[in-house]
Amino acid sequence: MKTKEEKLEICSTCTKRKFNPEKGLICSLTNEEPIFDDECPAFEADSDQLQKPKDNNTPQSISGWLTFFLWVGIGLGVIVSTKTAFNEIIIEGINWYLASAYATYIIALDIIAVYTIIAFYRRKSNAVALAITYTAMIALDGISSLILGTVFEDNSMFRPALRQISWGIIWFTYIQKSEDINNLIPILSRTWKSFEKIVLAIYIIGLSFYTATLAYIFIKTDDPLRYLFTTEKYVETNIEDMNMELPRVIYDGLTLEHIRKENMNIIFTYQYSYLVKTDFDPGYLDNEAMVNKHEQLFDVSTNPEPDPFAHYYATGYSTTCEYVDSLSEVLYTITITPEEYKAATEAPYQCPIETIKELINETNKEPHNFFANSRLFILDKILWNNNDTEVSYRIRLADLSAEEMAAIPPAKLSEFITSNWNDFCDHIMRLAIINQMVIQFGFFTASGDEYTTVRITPEIYNAY
Repeated sequence: MKTKEEKLEICSTCTKRKFNPEKGLICSLTNEEPIFDDECPAFEADSDQLQKPKDNNTPQSISGWLTFFLWVGIGLGVIVSTKTAFNEIIIEGINWYLASAYATYIIALDIIAVYTIIAFYRRKSNAVALAITYTAMIALDGISSLILGTVFEDNSMFRPALRQISWGIIWFTYIQKSEDINNLIPILSRTWKSFEKIVLAIYIIGLSFYTATLAYIFIKTDDPLRYLFTTEKYVETNIEDMNMELPRVIYDGLTLEHIRKENMNIIFTYQYSYLVKTDFDPGYLDNEAMVNKHEQLFDVSTNPEPDPFAHYYATGYSTTCEYVDSLSEVLYTITITPEEYKAATEAPYQCPIETIKELINETNKEPHNFFANSRLFILDKILWNNNDTEVSYRIRLADLSAEEMAAIPPAKLSEFITSNWNDFCDHIMRLAIINQMVIQFGFFTASGDEYTTVRITPEIYNAY
């Protein structure tokens, strides 16, 4: 009984032979591989095929353009593609679902590339089908780049994409026309097996998902980078972009110098141009830090505009504002945690009453000048009403008798306070404003006689 190879040799010279991509050489009468034992009763010799020289028994060597195609076109090409994918997935830090799709189709490309080289050197019947599959993958990747370049409006993507498509066409043409490949893997012996079909399908699915997802992100979202990168990479990219625009003047005397990330904390460094740390009492700086933090949380609670840092807090990042003097010495820092930020967004923010009372008790330890650089206004004490809705400042006008104070109209005092509000507004008032409390000023003569009271309601100070 003849072997399968001997039977196929007979069939290759029969006029009734037919090529099937999946099965290879088959009989056109049965659509099956040869099933006869020694002789085929339906054999009909093909004189043209019989006249061909029988030199195919001599093994064909892999050389010339075929070597270039296998080791440069496929081998080097897949190395470059894999390196690019590694950079984007690991170093650039694209998001997990994009990374999964990218890795899927790159692994499929790697498998086909390696198997193609092996198949040619082992003279596998599916070697040509594998090579064509590889060139199709390259062309499809180029088409994907053209689509994304159009979506991104990035002309720099077009040239590499067109180069990929062109190489795909060139190598496909070479595979079809090459005599070396035809001698190595005769047309009638070629097959296209399920393996390469499955891998190609996986490649197309991965590439399609990757392309469609990227296109959707850039078309439908206001902040594509947020969905493109991992949270850590997104934060780092944003910080790099923001630092390119720094330093930036916030107002005269205060500049945002730079931003950095330390672990799960984003640090903003602000510098005062005219302040020196040694000019301040440490207790004042501690109070300034505390009050400033409450004001920031109050702004979060009341600001109707979307917070650009909400995503950072939602993913576990804290923010720290670091304030330094003109000599870069740290004055104080303010840190807001994700938990504090979340609480401020869920309900109207209120400064704890105990915090305000502690600050009042500290201030009431001794009288002091109420108005900066003026000994005329002496703050005797600050009072707190029982229903936690009002704070009262008892201010003594030094060196003024009742007759002299009577010459000052109450409306004039009220106008003086409102027109100098920023100078009057101390730490306690700033916290009272957060809680929308009434701030009352009681003016007394040098001897302690009450002259008049000025009430500043939320409607008044909210207008400033």
